Amino acid sequence: MNRLQSLLIALGLCASAAAHAVPIAGQGNWQTQLHARDLQGHAVALDSAAAVFFYDSLLDVTWLRQAGPAQTWSQAQAWADGLTVGGYSDWRLPKVVDTGLPGCARVTYTGGDCGYNVPLEAGGQYSELAYLFHATLGNQSAYSTTGTFRGFAGQGTTWGLANTGGFDGLRTDLINWSASPVVGSANYAWSYHLGLGNQMLSERGVQGQALALRNGDVLSPVPEPSALLMMSVGVVGLVLRRRIQR
Repeated sequence: MNRLQSLLIALGLCASAAAHAVPIAGQGNWQTQLHARDLQGHAVALDSAAAVFFYDSLLDVTWLRQAGPAQTWSQAQAWADGLTVGGYSDWRLPKVVDTGLPGCARVTYTGGDCGYNVPLEAGGQYSELAYLFHATLGNQSAYSTTGTFRGFAGQGTTWGLANTGGFDGLRTDLINWSASPVVGSANYAWSYHLGLGNQMLSERGVQGQALALRNGDVLSPVPEPSALLMMSVGVVGLVLRRRIQR
């Protein structure tokens, strides 16, 4: 049994969804960088019940607010590919940036692809799940960059998925699938564990959650007041003209 499996069992993550996390004001950049949209693409408040999409203005991607069901990697890929929400059908799973370091030869606490506190960006590309966890939501991994375990008492408060930032259905008992297969392996794909803040390789046949996103914004422009006024005047004029003709 490896260190990650031991930690999962010790934390009780295999038996609990630990869905106690809430939006935390002032933690991470979600209140300034995320912009909520309703199903029609109209801008709404981040805490609005009508919010269906969260647009990240730095990454220029739109997340679905609701996380997907538990499924295998291939099922998650098909689920994202088959989604049509708000008239958009170009949804995908998040990407992982391969920094060029060897896969999961060892778990690292900083700077490595596999482990804790992984690089959020490399060469202008982002590891989107890691960025969401650390930067957008301001959460911390179970281990510090020096390899110090932050303590069981802090799970879900000082580390782990303490802040959800308004996302719904995020689970800490499952990995989250990425779109990135492991190069040279037909059996593994990259994943991210929101309960631990850990990026890892996972067997494609295990159950994991999926968050869908697409490139760009879904914002629908609202007509300017002047345009609405001219439209109204035009309609009134047309009605009057028909009455005069009669």
